[in-house]
Amino acid sequence: MGININFEQIVLIFKNVSKYFVDIGRFIFQPREYFKIVLQEKPINTLKRLILYAVGFDLLIFCLFYPVKDHPGSLELFKFLIELFGVAILEMLFALVLTPPLFLTGQFCKPKIGLRISIVYSLTFKFVYLLIPIIFYAFFILTENYVCAVLKGVLYFVFLIVFFLFFPFLFSRGLKRRVLTVVVSLSASLLMIFVSAYALSYFPISFEKIKQLAINYDPIASEIDKTLFKIYTSPPIKFEEFNRFSDIVKESISRGKEKRKGYISIPLKDIKSGAKQFEIEWNIKGKSYKEELERQLQQVENHLKSVKYSTTKDFLNLKEDEIRSCLIFISNLDELPKQFNSDPSKGLNLFFNKVKLQIEYLKKVNTFLTKMNDYWEFLFLFRKYYIIIY
Repeated sequence: MGININFEQIVLIFKNVSKYFVDIGRFIFQPREYFKIVLQEKPINTLKRLILYAVGFDLLIFCLFYPVKDHPGSLELFKFLIELFGVAILEMLFALVLTPPLFLTGQFCKPKIGLRISIVYSLTFKFVYLLIPIIFYAFFILTENYVCAVLKGVLYFVFLIVFFLFFPFLFSRGLKRRVLTVVVSLSASLLMIFVSAYALSYFPISFEKIKQLAINYDPIASEIDKTLFKIYTSPPIKFEEFNRFSDIVKESISRGKEKRKGYISIPLKDIKSGAKQFEIEWNIKGKSYKEELERQLQQVENHLKSVKYSTTKDFLNLKEDEIRSCLIFISNLDELPKQFNSDPSKGLNLFFNKVKLQIEYLKKVNTFLTKMNDYWEFLFLFRKYYIIIY
């Protein structure tokens, strides 16, 4: 039994679909002509048009974002499609939320603009022009270059401003009428945004989940915040026991700088006394320091296995390098007092080696903290103006 294919029907469907996409060009270059066509078609065809634009919008986002994400299996693909669907739904809802201010503005235009045109304008404008900041979003995820993130955030605000300004300019004539409709559009839109944000705070929906679907959301900063903020804010171990002993040794050496026949006489009595005190203190604290450092190292290694972004991995690698450097510094530190008692010369060599290792460790602490500080300061600057959120 053969399968009958109606090619004429397929060609007709293709022509209708292609006609809708040709109309996108009209919306960009001849927007008034586009809305004349919309007014002349049946409401059901307008609904088909908007559904088709929504599907096309989703497919374009899929093509942009799927290559730059890591999807090892079908389950991850399904999750990604759900996320994608969520982004499209959120943007459609946001566009519909902004329709009432447009409808109100349309009442001050001549002729008046109805609800249907307001909805079509809101959704079509979003599906066409929102792709510009989304392209920068995809480049940001791909390159992890924050220039793209800032451009994405700035372009999104430009998109919103043009969204509210283009409508009154498109449907009103004359300078006075345009000024009036622009004022009405901006005022009503700002009011709607604030009311929506206030109302949203009372819904039993996690703002964190909604925030992740926003265009100016930064998944890299969010990942760093979750994995590194506690590590970043935890003060490094100061090893005050070793520092006190180090001060005693340095002071003794300073007092012993009386050259006698080409050598320096170092009073060992104070050093040995300090070594004895250091041994007592280190026996109490040394084990707990090592356990804490090993715990931190295990935590960092676990994060390195789970994080997605190179920026996060770079910070974690810096922290891992710092912890390993510290573990090298404190290794066999308990041998230091014994060396001073048995062979002061070897004790001094070991001491200076440990001072050198401590300096290297502190440099790595400073490198990690400096880079993290620079990163957070940069983010806070743009977060202040909602160009980046996380």
